[in-house]
Amino acid sequence: MSTYPYSAAVLFFSIPRLTSSSQMRLYINTESNVYHMEPDAMIRGNMLYSDGSSLKTVSGHSMIATTIVGQAGRHGFAESNQPEALTFNLISGFAQLDKKKFVILVDSGNHCLRLLDRKTMRVTVLSGMCQQPGFADGKNAQFNYPWGVSRDSFRAKRFLIVTDRNNNAIREVNKNTGEAVTLFTSRGEGMKNPTGISQNPMTGDFYITSQYAVFRYHIGDVSPALVAGSHSAFGFVNGAGWAQQSLFNDPSDVLCLAGNKVAVSDRHNNRLRVIDEKKGSVTSICSGVSGNRDGDWYTCQLLNPYSLLVMNGHLYIGEHRRIRKLKGEQ
Repeated sequence: MSTYPYSAAVLFFSIPRLTSSSQMRLYINTESNVYHMEPDAMIRGNMLYSDGSSLKTVSGHSMIATTIVGQAGRHGFAESNQPEALTFNLISGFAQLDKKKFVILVDSGNHCLRLLDRKTMRVTVLSGMCQQPGFADGKNAQFNYPWGVSRDSFRAKRFLIVTDRNNNAIREVNKNTGEAVTLFTSRGEGMKNPTGISQNPMTGDFYITSQYAVFRYHIGDVSPALVAGSHSAFGFVNGAGWAQQSLFNDPSDVLCLAGNKVAVSDRHNNRLRVIDEKKGSVTSICSGVSGNRDGDWYTCQLLNPYSLLVMNGHLYIGEHRRIRKLKGEQ
């Protein structure tokens, strides 16, 4: 699999060869919650991840993490020419752009999107009025706890799709101008508090996690379609043949896999869930017991799994103060 994160081959992650005996192991300890992870576009073999209010890269060889911007334990809003003086409230998501050096950072607690130039280490505001939550489109856009961001690789590359959590909305942002347009907002029963987002580059569909469920949205649709879970109930139920009978409890991240499969980090159930749309089934990995015990996919424990990444044939899970690795068979 290519390590260049902008091709369909990477956005459409191959399924790691996992079996019931695949082992969950600690990858690295972190300082805070790991909200998002991607292969590092600038440093081959590295992983880029958000560690609370900081952005870091970790070497796949030495396992040493280096802070790029922000401070994991310091929350706020400050702009500076010195990377160590920059502060963020919470980097809940990010997207690396085509020229590799640019990264869109979702500064969720400050209600805006910020643009990092990794060559100059300069950070500017791309979209939103930082520290001023609201709901407005256009050049003076406002967000209310934006959370996830994905490049639209299926249509024009200039667009970013953002989940605007507290506005129950899906927003489109022009990466060149920062202008925002609302694609969908839920004003009643349906998608609530959307967070994670992942695109299937073969169809252009976006998969989005919300408070109780996973939805599928195609640009131009009237509303997102329920894939798995419930509009209004939480819990833990797997589904066989009818995924909409399954139950989730605050799923946080979603990852499109090959073969019409979708991986989900089911945060408050402390499990990984795999949705097979073709079969209409939902299965689970890990025991559901809150903890950090290693083991196979029946006995392993997770603690608030937030984010997912497939890299080099393995599945990585970002959780509370650590990144775990579910090793794929070679």
